[in-house]
Amino acid sequence: YEILSSFNIELAFFLESSRMSFLKLSESKRKEQLAVVRREREVRYETKPYGLADMFFWQSLFSKNDPRYGHVIGSHEDLQNASVNDLQDFYNTYYGPSNACLTIVGNFDSAKIKELVNKYFFTLPASKKSSLPQIKPVIFNKNETIYYDDKLAKTSLIKKLYLSPALFDKGDAEMDIIAHILGNGQFSRLYNILVRDKKVASSVSAYQQSMPIQSFFYIEAYPMPGTDNKKINDELDKIIKNTAQKGFTQAELDRARNAILTNFLFSLQKINNKAQMLQSYNLYTNDPGFITKDLNRYYSLTLKDINEYFVKVLSNSFNKTLIVTPKGN
Repeated sequence: YEILSSFNIELAFFLESSRMSFLKLSESKRKEQLAVVRREREVRYETKPYGLADMFFWQSLFSKNDPRYGHVIGSHEDLQNASVNDLQDFYNTYYGPSNACLTIVGNFDSAKIKELVNKYFFTLPASKKSSLPQIKPVIFNKNETIYYDDKLAKTSLIKKLYLSPALFDKGDAEMDIIAHILGNGQFSRLYNILVRDKKVASSVSAYQQSMPIQSFFYIEAYPMPGTDNKKINDELDKIIKNTAQKGFTQAELDRARNAILTNFLFSLQKINNKAQMLQSYNLYTNDPGFITKDLNRYYSLTLKDINEYFVKVLSNSFNKTLIVTPKGN
């Protein structure tokens, strides 16, 4: 993407249409970019506390044949084995006008923009339409705990994962609200119990990772030094059990909903966020103007809705837990 002055927009069209027209690769270019991407992997995962642990946890969810198994950045082995021909085949398969959506956001004249789009993109030859990979939802048949020794970590980490409704499906907005009530800020339930009252954790969080096909709901806690990891995990399970029995309050729902919608609307002050929103709606709902329906997912929620999905997703379902410990502990 490009963010630039409106009088330079033709330059952006020229660049993007050129990239979509042809790609000339060489072994020297491949090696140059290989070094860049390998260094990025080192910085983002291998020299960062919990980086490889997160990758280990993610890959434990899928078989190696699942398209989601590997992180986008790939392993060092994958990167080194990618030949010039592999890269060219990928470009020819996916990087074409029949597999693209162009989004333009900002201050521009619509008539002139359409002329430029026709000039730079409609003249491109049609490309093959790529097919979506076949993805099966993950299924948990039991509760499972896995462990990872992290040589860069200073403290432990407990991360619990639950299978949750897919992006824009019924239950996705409910899980957003639940995540906010449980683990967002100093008024959240997890913070009040584990950090403020019992002082057994230094920080806590919860979030819904909304994805097509299937989403994942996470709860994370960093124990205070000297606190037993099993104790924290038991405390989390206890909070889940008690919440399932007693439910949330209307005040918690209202506060979470207001915070989520406020953050959503404030995010649209940035032009790149507007473009990303339109792209996401177009890709996942086939409706770039889905914003009103999206907001109504949250406005229409009732206390009964979120309590039912809490029990369904977090209380009555199996989960997977990662416990990360500093190397040697």
